Amino acid sequence: MCLTARMALLACAWAFLLSGCQPDSRGVGPEAGPITASPTPDRLAPPVVPANPSQAEQGAYAYWQYCLPCHGDRGQGLTEDFRQLYPPEDEYCWESGCHGERPYPNGWTLPTTVPAVVGPDSLARFDNAGALFVFVRNAMPFQAPGSLDEETYWQIVAFLVEGQGQSLGDETLGPANASNIPLGP
Repeated sequence: MCLTARMALLACAWAFLLSGCQPDSRGVGPEAGPITASPTPDRLAPPVVPANPSQAEQGAYAYWQYCLPCHGDRGQGLTEDFRQLYPPEDEYCWESGCHGERPYPNGWTLPTTVPAVVGPDSLARFDNAGALFVFVRNAMPFQAPGSLDEETYWQIVAFLVEGQGQSLGDETLGPANASNIPLGP
């Protein structure tokens, strides 16, 4: 290599170092492109509902609205991991004025243990989706049992059924077929 080529190569290398460019694991130098951080999903954000949602997809949104605050973003229940998603002052909400022993005027006392509703055997105490519907309609949401319309309860139950790994496909869950969908042993 001639002296002029060596000098040009050395000048380019020196300019590269002075510019602050560093090689990264994807390649060397600026041609590798900028390093971008992977976005951290917001586990408390509402689910994206498609243009023509299934009953269970509508139920995912209703679950987010009415069930997530107690049962968790993944149906895991009121776990330490889930509580840490909230600001520190809200992590132990039953200790605060809104859900503690003496709640605020519009508050209610929250149990310190809230069960999982998605995952292996989480709904095994219910024989079928019909029994789950009756329980959910009569007991939930905890602070206002029976306050949702019937369609919303069916949507939430469809979401929970699919959360157990049972696909409803295009079938709409309701009184005519819910007892045919087993959940328990």
